[in-house]
Amino acid sequence: DSLGNLYVSDYGNNRIIKFPSNSTSSTNGAIVAGGNGAGISSKQLNGPRNIKFNSSGELFVADAGNNRIQKFPKNSASASLASTVAGGFGSGNSSKQLNNPSDMIIDQYETIYITDEGNDRIQKWEASATIGTTLSNQGNDLSSPHGIEIDEFGDIFMLSGANNYQIQKITLSPKITINSGDTTGVL
Repeated sequence: DSLGNLYVSDYGNNRIIKFPSNSTSSTNGAIVAGGNGAGISSKQLNGPRNIKFNSSGELFVADAGNNRIQKFPKNSASASLASTVAGGFGSGNSSKQLNNPSDMIIDQYETIYITDEGNDRIQKWEASATIGTTLSNQGNDLSSPHGIEIDEFGDIFMLSGANNYQIQKITLSPKITINSGDTTGVL
């Protein structure tokens, strides 16, 4: 983060850990999300993948095993309750479902662009929406996308794995400014 703290998505232990900027190998981290066993409650995670922060410092987690994106409050801890902001309706490919979400970017309106790895697509999920919109899918040779970033020109790049190992680009119009705490650019 902007203070030099390191955040680790601890997939096997179903938690997010924060280490201070001056950490060494003997420094214990603090649990900032999850850590309450694998599960579906609002204070549990199940196989968390990538994390991002919005400009307000809220923590977003790609909760892959629960097929959802969770939002934790700023300065959250193990007991903090999250809200589900995308997915969470079981594994599937309908517009309200995700299947193994692995990464995301967040714009200033809290629209989330999600690599929906199990469905071979990128989902755009508007703030407070109950369904997502597909931006790109396997028909565009997208297979198991598991990384997404944005450049300073507003182009979205995603890493597609499985059988094709490609980096693909999406250009949106109109372009939207993004500042998600760790990434700045335009969409």
